[in-house]
Amino acid sequence: METMTSAAIIETEHLTWLKNLDFYKAQLSVMEKELAGFAKESTSKKVGPRVEQFQNQFIRQREVIDTLRHSVKQHENEIERMTRFALEYLRDRVTKDHMLLKAEYKRFVELFMEMEQDFHDYLA
Repeated sequence: METMTSAAIIETEHLTWLKNLDFYKAQLSVMEKELAGFAKESTSKKVGPRVEQFQNQFIRQREVIDTLRHSVKQHENEIERMTRFALEYLRDRVTKDHMLLKAEYKRFVELFMEMEQDFHDYLA
């Protein structure tokens, strides 16, 4: 019974993470449009390197989002195995993997928010 409860909690977190990753990916598209408009309107040649830096950050953030999404989906497969076979070592591994994935997701969010703030400060 405890395994099912743990699995349900993890699955709920996964759904939240996936939904948030979609949101962050959409935010990247919005920021790209804002950056393109800013670069087009700017007359200073100094903006070029900074614009390119943000473009590279956006590309990297997309890659991280895709990697995280894949990791979450793979972890869901492990949860399914855990609930199907109800083996102690699987439960322990899934729990450990979940904590690592949670830390990775949390770090992504922190870095994304920092990049987003830096971007908006630059545009201001």
